Amino acid sequence: MTIGFENSYWGIFLIVCLACSGAISYLMYFKAKDTASLSRIQIFSLFTLRAIGLFLIFILLLSPLIKHHRTIKEQPVILIALDNSESIKKYKSGIDSLTSQLSAGLKKKYQIEYLTFGDKIEHADSISGSGKVSDYSQLLREANNSYLNRNVGALVLIGDGIYNRGQNPVYLAEGLNFPVYTVAFGDSTIHKDARISNVRSNKVTYLNNQFPVEIELNFTQLNGSLAKIEIENNGSIVYSNTLSINTDNDFKLEYASILANKKGLQHYKARVLPLDGEINLENNEFEIVVQVLENKQKILAVSDGPHPDLGAIKNSLLGLQNYDFSLVSESSVPENLGEYSLLIVNQLPSVKSPSVRLTQELKESRIPVLFILGPQTNIPQFNNLNMNFGIKNQAGTEEATPRFAPAFTAFTVSENIGAMFEYAPPLVVPFGTTESSPLLQTLALQTIKGIATPNVLIGLGAISGRRIGYIAGEGIWRWRLQNYLREGNHEAFDELIRKIIQYLSLKENEDNFNVYYSATYPENNEIEITADLYNDSYEQVNDPEVNLTLKNDSSKEFTYTFDRISNYYKLNLGMLQPGDYRFTASTKLGEKSFEENGTFSVLALNTEMQNTTANLKVMNDLAAASGGTAFYKPDFRSVVAQIENNKNIAPEKHVQTNFSEMINLKLVFAFLVLVFGAEWFLRKFWGIY
Repeated sequence: MTIGFENSYWGIFLIVCLACSGAISYLMYFKAKDTASLSRIQIFSLFTLRAIGLFLIFILLLSPLIKHHRTIKEQPVILIALDNSESIKKYKSGIDSLTSQLSAGLKKKYQIEYLTFGDKIEHADSISGSGKVSDYSQLLREANNSYLNRNVGALVLIGDGIYNRGQNPVYLAEGLNFPVYTVAFGDSTIHKDARISNVRSNKVTYLNNQFPVEIELNFTQLNGSLAKIEIENNGSIVYSNTLSINTDNDFKLEYASILANKKGLQHYKARVLPLDGEINLENNEFEIVVQVLENKQKILAVSDGPHPDLGAIKNSLLGLQNYDFSLVSESSVPENLGEYSLLIVNQLPSVKSPSVRLTQELKESRIPVLFILGPQTNIPQFNNLNMNFGIKNQAGTEEATPRFAPAFTAFTVSENIGAMFEYAPPLVVPFGTTESSPLLQTLALQTIKGIATPNVLIGLGAISGRRIGYIAGEGIWRWRLQNYLREGNHEAFDELIRKIIQYLSLKENEDNFNVYYSATYPENNEIEITADLYNDSYEQVNDPEVNLTLKNDSSKEFTYTFDRISNYYKLNLGMLQPGDYRFTASTKLGEKSFEENGTFSVLALNTEMQNTTANLKVMNDLAAASGGTAFYKPDFRSVVAQIENNKNIAPEKHVQTNFSEMINLKLVFAFLVLVFGAEWFLRKFWGIY
């Protein structure tokens, strides 16, 4: 224990305190008349007691701090982590038994803490086997980060080594500061198995359109067999094919084209029929949900006259029954634009026509719009539209070729489109610097005379609920022609145009009240729905209450109220059981009532059943990378012995320093009472009153 002072001149203050206490005591006893009857020893005794008491009081006024040092011995922490996923559920009793035995064997020397992992990390000492996925890397990060300042001696990981989310845990194990001892459960025997590992398709399509389905299949120990593939919708087989399996570990990629002949949320189930000798049949099926839209999308193109760019766009939409394409001049724009899903404005306002009426319509309307700029565009008037895209310092025109912007995420850009960008002829663009809102995503940038520029060539995005797109150049018809010359077809160009049109024409925000949600959710994800509300001036507000009524497959009804977040609404429904759901969201702004209806589907996850063969290699490599040991039998004695024999797993000593104010010490108070009490008693005893 040491005493310190916050003031850097404490030494001078101590001398002053000593002098003051001595001077006061001297005047009280050596100069006072009432002490004349006392002897020198008596006076000196009283002087000493008073001086000591006053000095201590003066010292306390300086707020001295007392520093205490305490040595703390921290026992090592042994983390026991349990795989809580479905693939290991059958071994629950063995894992629970091993866990209790490990606890009994280790708790005398170590601190024991438990973790379970699957969908999420939890502190529990037993498993339920309900996890829909296995993420070993998340566990290792949690153990490393949450116990950073703890004396972690080791991690005992009990599982089957099957991970289907996150990165390879072996890479993370190399950076741990403690060893991992793995105990493997599960069957590592490789059985005959036909597995659908993934199915990809469009999430949205239109009634009576064909949409693609891509199926990934894995076949193990089935060389020479024939596998039948089927896709079912509402009890009907809409696609089938037979595949030949050529190796003991074969991978197949099956492509199918399906006709969307029913509207709404459509469930499609891809399956491979069971083969002789298969044990795990739960991974033979994979379900997807596609939202089939019924409404025909009406597209209106406005131009001073026919143009090959608009012809190329129209030809790309031929054969798609859900699109109705029409072309009018600026003077013939219909009075009611609300019936159109998308407005394509080709080089308007132009240098020939100010397009006053069209300009006003564009400002007041909330219809999605695609602008095509070119030599005839009146750039100053275009900039005055304030559509979150403009060109400054514009002077003349220039030729620019497209360059794909990899950060684009509004829709998937295929390799075919990327390849077309590389050989596409240049567009005639307004020469100048483009200015784009951060809310717009860039699909293609401009390359001018071989020099990559930051100028936007194609941009898409949603501004205040309105989708807007820009093609900042004339001549995309040449792209379609060049695509045919190179590939013998128009597939890449048509795909690009169709995806742009589909993105823009999905009018999610065509009125004052809009609700945003996904068509499908996995069953282990919380479901969030957002909404926004606009007044008649299209200013976003969130004063009124928004309610939602949800119905499941059994027509059971649930009622919720949205939370107000900033200037919009948000509702977290939590995790729901697999099935189809219908909802109605409603609100009232002033005298106007608004209502939005929607449907979504919660999909059952079958990830854990895709592969049930225990991965002993991962368990072994994980232990080796961290300096631990892998055990292939649930023998708790071997695990305990390994930990006890590891000399690096030892208690740590920490010196803890605490500060306290001296005035808070009871001993100081008792000493002051004793000193002044003794002085008072002697004064009374010797007759000084």
